[in-house]
Formats: sequence, structure tokens, C-alpha cells
Amino acid sequence: MLKKSLYLATALISFAFIVPAHAEDVKQDTKNIQNEKQEISKDKADLRKDVQKRREDRQELRKDVKAGDKADAQKERAELKKDNKDIHADRKELHKDRKEVHAAKQDRHHDRQEHHAR
Repeated sequence: MLKKSLYLATALISFAFIVPAHAEDVKQDTKNIQNEKQEISKDKADLRKDVQKRREDRQELRKDVKAGDKADAQKERAELKKDNKDIHADRKELHKDRKEVHAAKQDRHHDRQEHHAR
């Protein structure tokens, strides 16, 4: 009987420490995911600005070509090339970040399911 009580007490004490630790882990995971989502929103805004700048550079290039200004047209082409590289890199990074957030959500969901199965 004493042995059973000891096991039960040990189990209850263990559970008392596991549940709050798990709850804190889930809380921290949720906070991390929210922070990542905010970063993604900021990155999206930056990407929209880059796309707008590229539009403006294209318009400038068209004006320079129409005006026959080869020097400025060459400068605008170089800026467009840089804009395109930046936009491509930003889109790639944004895609990677979204995948990471999705994976973190899946992990959190899996942890919750695993915890509730105990």
C-alpha cells in the first residue's frame, strides 16, 4: 500500500511539473509564431515598397529611352536590375519564412496532440 501511494505521489508530482512546463512551452511557441508573423508582415510591406520602386524605375527608363538619353537609360537599367535582384531575394526569403512558420505551427499542434494523449 505504501509503495502504491509512493508511486501515485510521484506520478502526481511529476504531472504537476510537466503540465506547467508544457503550457509554458506552448505559450512560448505561440509567442514565437506571432513574432514571426509580424516579421513576415513587415517583410511584405518592404517587398511592396521594392515593387513600387521598380515600377518607378521602369517609368523613368521609358522616359529616358523616349528622350534618347542613353546615359540615364543605362543608369535606370542598372537600377532595375538591382531592384529585380532585391525583389527576387525578398520573395525567396518571405517564402522561406512562411514555410518556417507553417512548420512551427505543425510542431506546436503535434506537441499539443502528444501532450493530450498522455
